[in-house]
Amino acid sequence: MARRRGVEGTVVIEVSLDALGSQTHLKIQKSSGNPLLDNSAVNAVREWRFLPHQVKGLAIASRVHIPVRFELN
Repeated sequence: MARRRGVEGTVVIEVSLDALGSQTHLKIQKSSGNPLLDNSAVNAVREWRFLPHQVKGLAIASRVHIPVRFELN
């Protein structure tokens, strides 16, 4: 639907991860201004799998910011 309307934009998703790399919290850090793009970005990132962040060989909880860009070519 967004493609048909020619909508583009970038959504920044913040994901909190536990020491196993599992998502514990996900939120929109910066909206694209379009709910269709925002929801699509959240749904896509929910499906991602992560490796835990390591410090000195030990896995720790962390937070990452992921830009999801929607661009028509």
